[in-house]
Amino acid sequence: MKIFLFIISNVWLLASSYCQTDSNNVSIYVSPSEYYRIKIDGVLKPVGSKFSITPGSHLVNIWAPNYQVFDSTITVSKEKTVLRIQLSETPELIKYQNYLEKKSELNARATASGVGIILLSGAAGLNYNRIGRYNLELTKAYYRSNYTTGTVTGNEYPAAEGRHNRSIITQGVLYTGMGISTLLFVKYFVLKKKLIKPQLIKDTSFEVEDLGLVPYTNGLGIGLKLNLIAK
Repeated sequence: MKIFLFIISNVWLLASSYCQTDSNNVSIYVSPSEYYRIKIDGVLKPVGSKFSITPGSHLVNIWAPNYQVFDSTITVSKEKTVLRIQLSETPELIKYQNYLEKKSELNARATASGVGIILLSGAAGLNYNRIGRYNLELTKAYYRSNYTTGTVTGNEYPAAEGRHNRSIITQGVLYTGMGISTLLFVKYFVLKKKLIKPQLIKDTSFEVEDLGLVPYTNGLGIGLKLNLIAK
């Protein structure tokens, strides 16, 4: 008997839910969809995208923080109505987004310059040791070429000299790269510090601000300062 009652109650709940969902004749999908609120004929609706509205003309207001309020009149018929709304950013939000993009770009460039400094410094250290090794080989080749006979090939000294000279040129290139990378790192770091962070205006268009005593001409009374809740 209990199982039968459990099945009946669940069927009733599903049917009730279906009927309630089916009564929603207007669907409003908003982008950005993370956080927004809707008023219909001045009445704030619960968070959601499906509503039950009587046929006829209705004023719709859609709001999201730092986006321009969408105001429009819609005509609802007995058929289901679907609205897809794209909210426009406020000028303050556009400035803030540009600031974040510029900051991210400068961070990426400064990081790349810093990595370049590290890699070039490592390569310069390795090449510096190679210069010492080639210099020793060059000295030995010079000694054998000038002070021994019959054991030195004709191209030993020029080959050693070529390796030594190339390593010195390479060291110069690496030092130049380190200098350029350091200058770029400092440049991007300074530019990032100079960025001015725009302030986003707190938008309380759909929020309740307070509840308290409001003076009237005939004394004090309880008043509600309504801006409609957005949380």
